[in-house]
Amino acid sequence: MAQAGEDVGRGAGWGGLPLSGRPPQHTRNRTGREEASRWLDRLLLPADACAAPESAASERATVCVLTGPPGPAAPALVLHWAEQARGRFCDGHLYADLRGSGPDGPGRPADVLDGFLRALGVAESGLPGDPAGKELLYRSLLDDRSMLIVLADAASDAQVRPLLPPAGDCAVVVTGRVGLAIKGAYHLAMDATDATDSTAEATQDPSAGRASAGDAFAHAYQALPLLGRRFLRLLSLHPGPEMSLAAAAALTGQGSAQARPLMDALVEAGLVEALAANPQRFRLHELYHAFARDRAGFEENAEDIRLARRRVLQWYLHGSYLAARYLELDCYRALELSFITARHEPPAVPDRRAAQEWFDREWMNLLCAVGSASEHGFPDVLWQLSATLRFTYLRQDRAEATLAVQRIALASARHQRNRHAEAVALDSLTLALVHAGAVHEAEEHNLLSIALWHLQGERAREAVARLIQVRILMGRRDWPHAVPLGWTVVDTAEQLGDRRLEAAALGLLAECYAETRRFEEAQLLLHEVVALHRADPWASGLSDALWNTSRVLRAVGRPAAALGPARDALVQAEATADGSRQARGLLELALVWQANGHDEKALATFQRATARARLCADRAGQARALGAVAGYHRGHGDLSAAHAFAERAVALSREVGDRWWLAVSLEQSAQTLDLLDQSAAATRHRQEAYTLFEEFDEPRAHEARRGLSAAVHPDPWPTLEQKQRDERNDRKRTVRDGGA
Repeated sequence: MAQAGEDVGRGAGWGGLPLSGRPPQHTRNRTGREEASRWLDRLLLPADACAAPESAASERATVCVLTGPPGPAAPALVLHWAEQARGRFCDGHLYADLRGSGPDGPGRPADVLDGFLRALGVAESGLPGDPAGKELLYRSLLDDRSMLIVLADAASDAQVRPLLPPAGDCAVVVTGRVGLAIKGAYHLAMDATDATDSTAEATQDPSAGRASAGDAFAHAYQALPLLGRRFLRLLSLHPGPEMSLAAAAALTGQGSAQARPLMDALVEAGLVEALAANPQRFRLHELYHAFARDRAGFEENAEDIRLARRRVLQWYLHGSYLAARYLELDCYRALELSFITARHEPPAVPDRRAAQEWFDREWMNLLCAVGSASEHGFPDVLWQLSATLRFTYLRQDRAEATLAVQRIALASARHQRNRHAEAVALDSLTLALVHAGAVHEAEEHNLLSIALWHLQGERAREAVARLIQVRILMGRRDWPHAVPLGWTVVDTAEQLGDRRLEAAALGLLAECYAETRRFEEAQLLLHEVVALHRADPWASGLSDALWNTSRVLRAVGRPAAALGPARDALVQAEATADGSRQARGLLELALVWQANGHDEKALATFQRATARARLCADRAGQARALGAVAGYHRGHGDLSAAHAFAERAVALSREVGDRWWLAVSLEQSAQTLDLLDQSAAATRHRQEAYTLFEEFDEPRAHEARRGLSAAVHPDPWPTLEQKQRDERNDRKRTVRDGGA
């Protein structure tokens, strides 16, 4: 989750999320004792950049340990040194705060490994489930890299050991309390005056250079009034990397008018930074954050800390709920939630544009809030906050994070035995899995949610879950089961008086009829569906209905009439955040342009469709677009381009595992291969396509098999020309295989 978008940059102390894959960026230059820097230089910086130190020939990478009293001094020194040593480690740095001296106890190595693996490019779905598997994958990824791993505030050898890279060109610098023993490492003990920051330089006071960083923080902290100190302590509990004044006010239990002078005082004292890009947003300096959180653990009672966390989590839940109500209308309808808003000023989300901007601005904080709710035991906030994020998978850069959020929510709901929350999480996870192409897992979750809604007597929610089941069956082209189930949903919607649900179900039925070439029935249904959606505006549903209308009109030989619906379908798709729907709309418009003889417009729109599918990582949509582009080039005699696009479409369809479109792609590719006089390859494609089409019992598959049967069942009495061609192929094969 911490890698979905950009790194949180705060470590495990921020909401318990996986650790960041890079060290925090410092706003001021912090220097440390020259002796410690020279010690690190001597051990880790050989004369040649990117050359391994002598000790790398041992059984593991070079490990340096700096021990001293608790506080941010040693980590600050190491991070400053790491910035100066960037040229030595060609593949970058990994950073983790192990929280060895934190109030919440040491961080788990498995959580750190999750963050490191994400930073090294491992997708959420590729993370091993067991600690041993994570260690093995982590070490294999570092085996041929030159990286510096900084492990701050370690508690023990056992906590560090799983995070050590293999012997090679990586190095590790560990900081921790006096007495930290890591076997086989180089150790340097530091006392309270061994590490300083730039306070002396900033104040021009030579005596300040002799004070430790912790002393400097303590001095600035003690100079604050009592209200300012408490304000700073509570700010350190914020779950994300930065905050608005309203979030800070909710966290501290104040109004914005009361919080403003306190925040201004902290900014003036240099303890809090107002962001240059947005002065209305704030963050604690990395080193001060650790100090303030440590003071919160000593000076605040546990109940006050818990109340502060709940207040800020409820504020983010309130904002996400308000924003989601605008954005979810494009998908189906906003999820109704009933939660306690406490006494805070809700985020201002007056319209759709403000909703999108709020999600963009608070995205990382929302992810951290989910992690904080999970870590600190707020299951009611957790499942509701996750529910407001159920459609964020439509943004490709947020798809993996959405899956992670919904899995956390599902696990929490099951642990709490909250059946309602479990059903909501199952529905949300099902939609995200369908979008990701994980259809089998999606179907399992969908069936469970249907059963739970049925047990709770929630007919409307059960009907929506069954509508998702219809979509899953359509994806498998299981028309005999999809159509009756679709009519069952229509009946339920009529009984409930839910016109939008009725229109959605009728739209899917119309698509089923179009796919099985029952065009007259499809047209009748689509006419009704479009009218229903125009009466109750819903961008996604109307886009789908118009898209199907255009396809049916093309199929019955009316391409000119299809142009209007195709254009309108694209307009409605672009009103949503669904890139896959937009790519599909562009592809249909390109096919309509082509059918109407507007070749230049068709080619340009084909290119846009392919690019849109690629940008949103819709590989199935990209395969369909490439297949259509191949057909365009084949029709214009550009066989080389047609062949390249067709083979790419085949490869993508095979990767996705879509057997229907693989069969279609193979059949289309065979046509190009014939024109290129590659009859043997064309025959192989047709034979594979025939086998694939045998899995489907529908008119289009039957027609395709009839056309392909000659390739699969050739004439038993070959002509003289066929015999001669076979003999030539046999001779070529013999030479290729090493014969005479």
